[in-house]
Amino acid sequence: MMLCFSFLLTTVGCDKAELQKPVVDNQPIVPRGPTVECSDCPVDYCCCAVEWITSTSVTQSLDFCGVTSPNISTNQCSDTFGSCNISGYLLTIGLTSQFDYELFCASPNSAFGVYSSTASGTARISCRYGQLGATSVDIDFPGKGYVYVDDNCDVSICH
Repeated sequence: MMLCFSFLLTTVGCDKAELQKPVVDNQPIVPRGPTVECSDCPVDYCCCAVEWITSTSVTQSLDFCGVTSPNISTNQCSDTFGSCNISGYLLTIGLTSQFDYELFCASPNSAFGVYSSTASGTARISCRYGQLGATSVDIDFPGKGYVYVDDNCDVSICH
C-alpha cells in the first residue's frame, strides 16, 4: 500500500514538469493528403486523381487545362487537340514522390490537357477515384497529353 501511495505522489509531483507543457506554435495547420476531396466536386462530376508512378525525389509540376476544381483556380484556359475540345480552368499540381497523388474534378463528356516542360517521368490519371474497375491513362513527361472523360468518368487518350 505504501508503494502505491508513493507512486501516486511521484506522478502528481511531475504533473507540471517542463516536458509536459504543450507546444505552442503559431504556424498554420496544413492538411495532409490531397488538397481537393471528391466531395468538393460538383454533383455528377468526376473525381479524378493524378499519381506520379516514376521514382523521384524532386517535385514534379504538372499543368492541367480544362479541369473543374472549385476553390483552387479561377484562371480559365482552352485548347484543341484532334477531336478533343478543351475548356475549363488551369490548375497546377505538384507531386513530390513516387505514388504521391492529388485529386481534381472534371466534367463528364469533356477533355483536359496535361502539360509540363520540366517534369521527367510518368503520371497515371483516372477519373473514377477509389472505384474498382476504373480506367486510367499514363502520360510521359516532359511533354503534353490530352485526356477524354466519358459520361461514366472513364478516361482515354484524345486522338
